[in-house]
Amino acid sequence: MIQDCFRIPFIGLKLACDESSSSGLYINDLEGMSFRLTAKAAKDAYNKGEDLFRSKEKMAIIDTVRDFLLLVQKDFTFKDMLSDQYISGRWSTDYHEAHKFGFEVEKCQDNFIGLEVPYFKIFPEEKLQITVNVEVDGTVVKQVTQVVNAGVENTIFLDFKTFGSRVKVYTDVCGKSVKRYEACDCSCHQSCGGCAWIRPIERGEEWEYSGHYKAGGQVICRCTFDHLVCMYKDKLALPILYHTGIKLALEFILTDNVDPFMENRKESANDLLLMWKGVPQEGEMFDRKSEYYKALYQVVLQARNYIKNTRTLCLNCETAQIVTHCLN
Repeated sequence: MIQDCFRIPFIGLKLACDESSSSGLYINDLEGMSFRLTAKAAKDAYNKGEDLFRSKEKMAIIDTVRDFLLLVQKDFTFKDMLSDQYISGRWSTDYHEAHKFGFEVEKCQDNFIGLEVPYFKIFPEEKLQITVNVEVDGTVVKQVTQVVNAGVENTIFLDFKTFGSRVKVYTDVCGKSVKRYEACDCSCHQSCGGCAWIRPIERGEEWEYSGHYKAGGQVICRCTFDHLVCMYKDKLALPILYHTGIKLALEFILTDNVDPFMENRKESANDLLLMWKGVPQEGEMFDRKSEYYKALYQVVLQARNYIKNTRTLCLNCETAQIVTHCLN
């Protein structure tokens, strides 16, 4: 999966229908790369040539990020899940009129913690169609609309993930009645698991903290490298450019196109592949002399230094000797 911070097209392709490049780099700037060559590899269909390039670009982003994280983590031991909290308990016997309500999750100041909200629960008195809104740092980023049945607990699956700091999950039942929790497994207004605060909220003119949860849910604090990847996204552009070139060179070499133009370019593609990817020694994943590895490793060194100077609950301090903290 490609992180949301990557805006595609990330690497540009000059002469294509869409020449934009959010990174400012173009595959045509690499030696031997041209739009004509890409089109020829796709058997002269120019629209297919652009599609071929875009597929290789996306694969290159995924593979480069994987290699980046593999090398970054070499000197550190990271945890996975920090906390898995359920907003649940015993629903009340009576119903209460409600409008906008839900819960708020405020993450501790730790860039390596990601928040996940798998689902939202509601217990309405009558059958309704509701929209559950997921708001991150003041912006609604996801909406799920579903019909909920009367007199039963309904689950609306959100499958939502973010490394944002403050998340609100809420709905509006427009003055209809719902049940609320009389007892809650995740104590109201308490820090759950040491990584985030979870609070029930309701809205009149402004959002306010409520004394009761009228909605259930699940909140997971999981360690994530998405923030780190996005932080170094621009610096990763050069290794991604090389990796895109590597994938295209392999395509040129392996194509069954018997066009004389392509046959003449296959030897050149082999030379480029040797320069960009190299030949890893036995037991090694990378050729340390290759252009791809040298460009990537410069970013890895910066990221490692950043981690060494960062306080995070996600790092195993026994090996890293880094102090963890959470501002409660």
